[in-house]
Amino acid sequence: MKLAKSILIWSCIIMLVCSAKIGRAEVGDDLHFGDMIQEKCKSYMVVSLADITGFGWDKALFFPPYASVDSMYAMVGYKWRDIPELASEDQMAVAFIKDGNVVYDCFGYSDQFDIRSSKQILYAKDNPKFLVGSFRNGKTWLWQIDDMELADVAYDFSNDFSGEWQYSSSDIWNTQYQLTFTNEGFVYGYVFYSFILDQDQDLKTEYGSATFSGIIHENIADCKTIDATFGRDSNSKLPKETSIQFSTLRIIVENDKLQIFSEGSIPLNSGEFVSFSNRGYFTKRF
Repeated sequence: MKLAKSILIWSCIIMLVCSAKIGRAEVGDDLHFGDMIQEKCKSYMVVSLADITGFGWDKALFFPPYASVDSMYAMVGYKWRDIPELASEDQMAVAFIKDGNVVYDCFGYSDQFDIRSSKQILYAKDNPKFLVGSFRNGKTWLWQIDDMELADVAYDFSNDFSGEWQYSSSDIWNTQYQLTFTNEGFVYGYVFYSFILDQDQDLKTEYGSATFSGIIHENIADCKTIDATFGRDSNSKLPKETSIQFSTLRIIVENDKLQIFSEGSIPLNSGEFVSFSNRGYFTKRF
């Protein structure tokens, strides 16, 4: 499960220190972007990326982990300045483009914020939105939100609901749900699962994960899966795109509690699928 969690969390995370002056090789000489984020982003709200950048841009390029310098130049279309190698999963980068030119870039690490996107390219015309939260150490994090109809949000939940929630189950499968709930009723979270199979005394771990999102309507959010991973081994009989399947993934507001009800099937490398069902109450973490 630890490996699955690592894959999910670090596959799209951007941990940045910003440089506002194009053409300079120094990293971390200007934390303007981080300052804007901390000034405008309050925990458990939804923000537009355009509202927190403070400069004009047409598209934002989120470079993947370990991307080579040449591949980053190729994505942008030209060498705009000397940029560092991405030698770590944590050390990632983003470049903002306006009329074909880089107007702002960020490389390295940041003590102020983390920003994550499931897409490598975001377009300003699409007005991409991010969910805002905060770590215990005060660092702000932002997650890109897909497929959400902001006009449908009509709730104003109390601070008792907004925050981080968790639900765990160890019935056959070890399953853990992490959930962020905003004052507006946005739900965004991820689930990790693992199971140890005894195949003629040859122990084997099956695992996977998924991210999901939804909006509370009449105290219920029927969530949709955004992305999913599966611990496929070299001898797997399943296609690469195989992952956990939810027939139901529902978050329910019940008085002062949050309840989960989920059903679906989990793939095994043997080619089989195992049905699962989770029902229980979340515990608020912070």
